[in-house]
Amino acid sequence: MKKKYKSSVYKTIPALCIVPLFLFGILMMAICGARLSTAMHQQAEGRLQAIADSILLTYDTMYPGDYRFVKSGKVAAFYKGEKEITGEYEYLDRMKVAVGAEITFFYQDTRMITTMKDAEGNRLVGTGANSIICRDVLEKDHEEFYHNMQVGDGYYLGYYRPLHNEDGRSIGMLAVSMPADEVHRSINRVRIPLIVLIILGMLLTGLFASVYVRKLVFAMNGVQRSLSSVAKGELDHEPGYEVMSRNDEIAEMGRMIIVMQNSLRKLIERDALTELYNRRYANVRLQNMFERAREEGTECCVIMGDVDYFKRINDTYGHDTGDVVLKEIGRVMKQNLAGKSFAARWGGEEFLLVYGECSLEEGVLHVQKLAEIISGLEILSKNGETIKLTMTFGVTSTDGESSPEEVIRIADERLYAGKEAGRNRIVAEGSVE
Repeated sequence: MKKKYKSSVYKTIPALCIVPLFLFGILMMAICGARLSTAMHQQAEGRLQAIADSILLTYDTMYPGDYRFVKSGKVAAFYKGEKEITGEYEYLDRMKVAVGAEITFFYQDTRMITTMKDAEGNRLVGTGANSIICRDVLEKDHEEFYHNMQVGDGYYLGYYRPLHNEDGRSIGMLAVSMPADEVHRSINRVRIPLIVLIILGMLLTGLFASVYVRKLVFAMNGVQRSLSSVAKGELDHEPGYEVMSRNDEIAEMGRMIIVMQNSLRKLIERDALTELYNRRYANVRLQNMFERAREEGTECCVIMGDVDYFKRINDTYGHDTGDVVLKEIGRVMKQNLAGKSFAARWGGEEFLLVYGECSLEEGVLHVQKLAEIISGLEILSKNGETIKLTMTFGVTSTDGESSPEEVIRIADERLYAGKEAGRNRIVAEGSVE
């Protein structure tokens, strides 16, 4: 009897565990697949929005002024300020190659400038936008995302934003889109291996005793928590010890989650060109640092820096050389961060430096060293000319009582004062060094 009972237990426990785990696995795959799909779509949406922000900022920097539509006879032209941008495709085509997204400027519902092409390679200039998009974006004057819109023969994930002039009037739209099947492939590249590993993990649990099965369930719960955190955008919640201490497929899943977190974090937090923090994530870091400074009674030093004569570099040597300049400055800033500090690309050629537990005087010393290193850089252009760089900096500090927006405004004002004083300056407390 004893032997029969013992044999029965060893058969019953795996059977009792496999069925619930099988059902749990199906549920987890469904939840994780849905949340992963949501997270990837959100990440793609954020990426498209960031690309649109970058394009609009670049156009505002290169061509100050309002958007205008001018028609003379049968010839129609689209202007930004005094510059006709109708046939200007060099920047947009480079941006398309760099980020893998299609870019279109609309005047009202008509494509005036676009990187999209038909099967014969002709740009889809002059074609109209979907009536639903026109209603949502133009009539309601509101930015919108679309997950499965048809353009020509293809389906796209797109972000549409109204083009506003200084008087607040909407004259058209900017659209940034990517093929929908590209997003679906990205989801499947993560989801299919994840589903396979979950199934393997469930099958393996049936070979072990009830104690191991209970541990396995606990580990899989840890995986689910981590994946749920990723789906919610919480990329700092790594798999716990119950997952990473194992030596099986569950641990591999944990490592895949960490890889996925790192990849998403890089896409969400980092500027693609300089690999510094982007503006959106820098705002989060800055807010956290200010709260810590307020709680601990310490100072933070905030510095805004801008590359001198950067537009002249772009105009003279080309945007590729301008990109090299920004990459080199980003590299120098990363190598010379000190203590509790971080650097971010704030926009265009403007950079943000934040030093935690740092006084204004210490911050000035840090930025003086940085300015010396930057002034010693020698960038070689395509035509063999050597470019020397300088930067202007605005420096301020806070103990956390002021808001980040107020402190950045002061640093910006001091940066502007340095520019007005002749550039290649460090301005702190209203003084120019």
